[in-house]
Amino acid sequence: MKRLYTDGTIYTMTPHQPVVEAVLVSNGQIIETGTKERLQAQADVVISLHGATMYPGFVDSHSHVTRYARQLQAYHVDHYNTVEQVLEAIQAYIQQNDALDTYYVTGYTLSETLHKSQLDNLTTKPIIVYTTHQQIAYVNSEALRVAHISDDTKGAKKDAHGFTGVIVEEAVTKATKYLFHDTLSQLTTQLIETFEQMVAYGYTGAHTGDLADFHDYTVPIRAFEQATYHMPFRLHLLRHHRVFEQMIVDGVKYDDTWLEMGAMTICLDGPFTTYDAQVTQGYFDEPHMSGQQKYDDKDVERLLFLARAYHEAVAFQVNGDGAAEQAMRILRKFPAVPLKPDRFVYNTLLNEVLLKELKHLYVGFDLQLIDAAYILNERLGTVRESYIQPIGKLVEQGYVCAGGSNSRAKDLNPFLKIAKASEHIPRTDAIKLYTTNAAMFIGRSHERGMIAPGYVADFTVVDTDISTCALACIARAQAVMTIIGGQIVYNRL
Repeated sequence: MKRLYTDGTIYTMTPHQPVVEAVLVSNGQIIETGTKERLQAQADVVISLHGATMYPGFVDSHSHVTRYARQLQAYHVDHYNTVEQVLEAIQAYIQQNDALDTYYVTGYTLSETLHKSQLDNLTTKPIIVYTTHQQIAYVNSEALRVAHISDDTKGAKKDAHGFTGVIVEEAVTKATKYLFHDTLSQLTTQLIETFEQMVAYGYTGAHTGDLADFHDYTVPIRAFEQATYHMPFRLHLLRHHRVFEQMIVDGVKYDDTWLEMGAMTICLDGPFTTYDAQVTQGYFDEPHMSGQQKYDDKDVERLLFLARAYHEAVAFQVNGDGAAEQAMRILRKFPAVPLKPDRFVYNTLLNEVLLKELKHLYVGFDLQLIDAAYILNERLGTVRESYIQPIGKLVEQGYVCAGGSNSRAKDLNPFLKIAKASEHIPRTDAIKLYTTNAAMFIGRSHERGMIAPGYVADFTVVDTDISTCALACIARAQAVMTIIGGQIVYNRL
């Protein structure tokens, strides 16, 4: 059946025909674009956009959809302003949910760290409190025990008295593995609910890094298969380097309509909050500290060699400019994979040397565009302000940038991110973060990210023309229809 979408403004994101009146779709693909008058005779069904605005389907370029799914079941504390308020709220939650075996709390936004003793006072059962960006979490003594956190666990913070209950990066991943006990059915149900929320924001897909959060990487893959059977959603699976290696050992080859395997991920440093981000000039509030290098160059080179042997790109998670310089130093030794740029994720702090030298490499920048006020004021001061999430400099110098949420509930709305980006870069470039550039990152720019013949029929329909409206209107925009593979999966027109 041929469907014609028309009666609205359709931005194709193509250079030769940026706006069209109508788009004709059949069997999940775009057949033709052009005028309504010319294409209407070919259509079996005409679907009116009622004056709304259509874009290529939005894609979240940095997500953890299973973590977001689990957040739906967790207790949220992001609206509290003091540690005392947070602890009182968690205490009340525990008292009201005494039957639970483990307590999951998310959305902690305060700069003050929580100590395990504070959580020990609340419960003898395991409890984990995730920060909004999920690179950091706080656990009590029982959670440390159940999660098998030991001296060998990277990212488990200690003081003179032992473990503090502060865990970062790999320790968070390990705790997540041991503390969550979802059945396949439960995880599938949670994922369907997650996809329903994401399509309501206009998302048609996500690049997601989940496989390392489970003891068996096949569990989330099976859940993805079952969830996308019920709810179409495109998933590009970024693979932690350990999972990448295990999949090679297991001889896994995968090809699915909605799932595809993607880049190897390597996390080179930790968050600024705990002084784990590698910086080249030291911290403003602790000048003698410069962060921690997670892996030496030889270890990372071995992983790069493996990725390239299987014709795959690498996604480096780098918070500080020191970690970015380490990634650049190693990438120079390994030619890029054709049509698949390596990517730098987070990029909270860069520097002039990086912006100059990375032009010689095939790399893109995956930006979360978080509120960096705390990092700026407490950790870096104002001297490096222009290099904190420098999206304006990156776009001006020709780098490909994409936009992601990191599965933070408060950052999931793409229109808020497009509005924030539009303060620094042209509006079209801000929209490309979620369309054209997201497709380019995964070597799919020949079939995704634009509205053109032969491309997949993935569309995001918005109640506002965010290409031309006032800047303040972008943040208030809402998706009114989402189409994935030609199927309308969300509609409130």
